[in-house]
Amino acid sequence: MTLKSKKKWLSVQETAHAFGIAKQSVQWAVTNKRIGFRVKNGRREIDYEVAAKHFGPKKIEDAPVVPGEVHDQMSLNEAERQEKIYKAMRQKLEYEKAKGKLINIDEAISRVADMARRTREALQGISDRLAPELAAEVDPHRVAVMVRREVDLALEQLADRILLHVDDEPNQIDASLHDGDQAGTDTDSK
Repeated sequence: MTLKSKKKWLSVQETAHAFGIAKQSVQWAVTNKRIGFRVKNGRREIDYEVAAKHFGPKKIEDAPVVPGEVHDQMSLNEAERQEKIYKAMRQKLEYEKAKGKLINIDEAISRVADMARRTREALQGISDRLAPELAAEVDPHRVAVMVRREVDLALEQLADRILLHVDDEPNQIDASLHDGDQAGTDTDSK
């Protein structure tokens, strides 16, 4: 049961209801001669067909936004509430960025790539450092302990660097893994 099937002429309020728009939008269209009307019993009436052409899809954006008017089922109060929430969220983000809790996505990607590179280089350096000791060792248990110790040491130092946000050169990580006993080893010269 549509309004079209019941009435050809609609009041301003009925027109607004039929097209899901605010009464002020219909009044604006009538006042600015966007749609015609007739006066019957002292009331403005709008032809349904004319209103359908004007207020059909992509036509209502011509009407101005009137304070307190409902657009897309959102009241002015709801829009103001959402704007306040948005501003608060934006301020929180700016605060967290200023405190160093947020970083740019490109910076995050760069940091992760750098951590992966450092991890790879530190783990690859273990074989060079342990090769002479492992070649002389015949006890498989001692070999496993030596390898585990080196891996743990490498990962622990990498974790320390990540937590402290230290940006040392990768060679300094490798050089510091052995508490100075092979501090001059350069893993990049292989």
